[in-house]
Amino acid sequence: MQVSQKCRSNCFLGGLRMWVANLTARNVLKVLAYMAALSLIGVVLLIIVALSLDGATPSGLAISVLALAVGLIFGSPLIVGVWIWAKWKKEKDRLAKERKAQFDEDRAQRVLTNRANERERLRASIREHHGALSKNLHRAVVRNDYGAVVSDNRHGAILEFLDSTGISEHLVPIDEAVSIIDCELSSLQEHHIESGFDVSSIPTDGHEFEHWVASALKSFGWSASVTSGSGDQGIDVIASRSGRTVGLQCKLYSGPVGNKAVQEAFAGRSYHRVEKVAVISNSRFTPSAQELAASTDVILLSHHDLPALYDKVFKK
Repeated sequence: MQVSQKCRSNCFLGGLRMWVANLTARNVLKVLAYMAALSLIGVVLLIIVALSLDGATPSGLAISVLALAVGLIFGSPLIVGVWIWAKWKKEKDRLAKERKAQFDEDRAQRVLTNRANERERLRASIREHHGALSKNLHRAVVRNDYGAVVSDNRHGAILEFLDSTGISEHLVPIDEAVSIIDCELSSLQEHHIESGFDVSSIPTDGHEFEHWVASALKSFGWSASVTSGSGDQGIDVIASRSGRTVGLQCKLYSGPVGNKAVQEAFAGRSYHRVEKVAVISNSRFTPSAQELAASTDVILLSHHDLPALYDKVFKK
């Protein structure tokens, strides 16, 4: 209770100080004019009452007018003060509403800006990781030997991507994120097809896969050639771009790719004198192969990574 009274007292004193601080000579003259006008009205009413009585007993109306006149004369400062306070309070409420409306508008604009920035960040992340994202979405759909879908976990793959890239679900709801991902990947795929690369056209023969990889790299500005069959010494495709060279061990597997492919690529680096080596496959890599690759600086890639091979190999 004491705190509430103290708060009200402080608010009143603060408002009074604000009012006094805003006083100008013009406002003072205006206040004095209002008080003089009220007092004058009171004097006029007194004169009217005095003239109307002329020695007679005052009636109830005369007494009321007399009380009003006295109130106007002696209460003019209070009346003007209350009127000024009411006017100040109304203006204060109006300004408060305007400030709140402006604050709400600014907050809404910030939210819109943040959402737009987050959408653009999502698109940039898709472009940066489109190879891995396409690969994971493709692997999330499992089909049986007859082509029928056995399981579809693309939703989980998308959630993993959003979580890994730190995209805010609050700013970009999952349904909108899925739509953006579908649209962006479709756009990238169309662009790649126009360039001469179609990831869905992967062959089923290992030797043809090597030529397919070399042809795909040429679509993206590489100079690429397939090495000679059994004498490849661990490297199936040698590609160069912007003065830098990479050797690729190509593995078209139905099961996981193991250590042997990593060992072959590692051995082929010295023989072919290439700057970097990588194993590229349509399949997964065993944990052992991943561990060996990390210790031997052999890069493990998917065929979905071909459009961004230069960045994957030389900008890691």
